[in-house]
Amino acid sequence: MLLSRRGPRLGQAFALTVMLALLAGRPASFASAASPQPELCGYEYPHDTRFVVEDGGSDSSGNPLQLCAEYTRHGGPKILGLPISRPFRVGNDLYQAFEFAVLRWRQEPGDAVLVDVLDLLHSAARDGGLLRLGIPPAQAPTLDWLTDPVLRETYLHSVHPKYGLPTSPPTPVGPYVVQRFQRGLMRRWVDPPPVDLPGVVTRLNEDAPPVERLMVGDLLRSSAMIPPRALVADRGLDPQAYNWTAAPDAPDSFWAGAGQSVGGWDLLLHRAGAFDIGTAGGDDSSMSDEVFHATSMGLSLAINAYVGRDSEVVQAGFDRNLSVIDTYPWGRIDAACSALSRSQSCSLSEDQLAQLEARMRHHLDVTRLDESVVAYWVLDDRPGDVRSAIELIHRLVEQDNLIGQTARPTICGFGGDLDDPRRPTAETRAAFDAAIFNFTPTGCDAVALYPYARMTGSSDSIDWSMGELLPYMLEALRERGWDPALQPLVGIPQTFRFGTASRPTAVDVAAQTAAYCAGGASAIVFYAWNDSAIGPKAELFDAPDLRQGATDGLTACDALWQAG
Repeated sequence: MLLSRRGPRLGQAFALTVMLALLAGRPASFASAASPQPELCGYEYPHDTRFVVEDGGSDSSGNPLQLCAEYTRHGGPKILGLPISRPFRVGNDLYQAFEFAVLRWRQEPGDAVLVDVLDLLHSAARDGGLLRLGIPPAQAPTLDWLTDPVLRETYLHSVHPKYGLPTSPPTPVGPYVVQRFQRGLMRRWVDPPPVDLPGVVTRLNEDAPPVERLMVGDLLRSSAMIPPRALVADRGLDPQAYNWTAAPDAPDSFWAGAGQSVGGWDLLLHRAGAFDIGTAGGDDSSMSDEVFHATSMGLSLAINAYVGRDSEVVQAGFDRNLSVIDTYPWGRIDAACSALSRSQSCSLSEDQLAQLEARMRHHLDVTRLDESVVAYWVLDDRPGDVRSAIELIHRLVEQDNLIGQTARPTICGFGGDLDDPRRPTAETRAAFDAAIFNFTPTGCDAVALYPYARMTGSSDSIDWSMGELLPYMLEALRERGWDPALQPLVGIPQTFRFGTASRPTAVDVAAQTAAYCAGGASAIVFYAWNDSAIGPKAELFDAPDLRQGATDGLTACDALWQAG
């Protein structure tokens, strides 16, 4: 068979390791060539991946933990791909995720077996979200599903028994035919495949059509079914702690319950973040320092301009499980509108929409294999009537989701003013009433709300609980077709001073954050960590009181989220 493999997941140099090790008080996830390194297990560390699979330590039955040996026995990097997590527990069992598989360690007889990943995703009610990736729902396993000659021959001569039994018939989806198995996925490309694919392409011979093996371990990650701490890189220099005693854990119910994410958008479920983490100029060291402090606070989402998967700052974030909501789509709309945005009179011509489509197609090609990107930010404020642009971008993202490895939603943001008794209600609601003109249920997979305080003087008069405002906003969105059961709500609390306006207190930030979650928000993203505004400012990066308010608010949110 002819085999081609995409390049390393993370192309980076050792320079970042040195920088991370030098930052005060920070545990380095990997270090320079002169530092102690983990034993190699068939791949180049840390060039190929920052995650480690290693032998060492013992389980609670006294068996030596042979994770590298078992990884190698099951085919190593060629068959299972690279590790994408550290070892982790769900209940009493130990697992480690790889690009194409997940291994479960068995204390008796002291070995590792392949997990039925696709069956696990089905049991956890993730089939709805997988449909966005072109993956058919699971059915009863049977060899009778092997009706596509090319997929059958590939299965019999390449992946059987690693994939288990087929759990769907061959299913046409756009440019390919896909088939689901208990532990794997294959796509036979009918049209010429794109250059950048998330899987490995195999051909039975030079004249045979290409068949792609998809990364089912990555599906577990993108379905939010790997404990978050297991996605934080660790060099594993203490094998006993790395493989067993300090392995991140989750309860048995972590995989047993039905999916709770709104609309199947798992990567927006119960997460917190901020705008502009590690983006406000400076050198890589200072920006990576911001990443460390933001993630240490529990933030795992950053709404940032896209700078590329090889950015040292992005890699520092990826090491600490910081995902990016990419603002490129909104940047292209804003640039096309130019000065017309200020007068809220933008309406894009056919030529402008064609240029936007070309740029978005190129950008989606660039970001398709970037695991750090989990969503696209497509609307900010109200530049005019840009619904056609939003719907165009949504169609392109929806199409790209069928090719890629992660289903990414489009997020539309709508601003406004917080209620203040010193201003008429009609005045404070005007900005939001104008902004939601651009909401379109066929363009916005999720909605984000960000009413801010704009008055001078004390913030005491501002209604940070949004007692009347938030229900008003949500009802206005429903009237325009928003479905809170399908399109997640993202709350954006104010953690900055707006010009000469009132600066929120810690109590204000906590109240607004908790109000969003009580109103149904499944994610919180603060504005901002450290935006590009110049001059003296108070934001999360330099204001301990705002950070405390954010922490208190997220504590309230966690309680609400856990209560269901």
